[in-house]
Amino acid sequence: MKYWDTHNIEIGALRLLDKPVKSQIGIQVGVVEADPLIVSNADGGLFTEEFGVAGHVLWEVAGDTASLLAALVVAARFLEDRGSGKIGCDDFGVARAAARECATLAGGEKYSDFYTMLLGAEP
Repeated sequence: MKYWDTHNIEIGALRLLDKPVKSQIGIQVGVVEADPLIVSNADGGLFTEEFGVAGHVLWEVAGDTASLLAALVVAARFLEDRGSGKIGCDDFGVARAAARECATLAGGEKYSDFYTMLLGAEP
């Protein structure tokens, strides 16, 4: 991130920060709505922590930063197709399939809740 201009990167509710911000538990690299997106000091995994509630993890996001980027490519493509009308807003089957693909790329099933939310895969 320190070499790229990331302040305009927004994929659904996820937005990357201009610069990473260090904290005691990790490095914040973005926000999901208002909730910090953090790379854990403990294992390098990414998660969102509820804004204003230290220690409360809302979603496990990815096993590592490379996995996050791979998943976000699929998510961005899906959201672009939905936004352009190639995929209907009410086509939850396609959305769930994209969310499963994102979760797989992110590192597995434990990340599926996050991508289901991000892609609006549930009515």
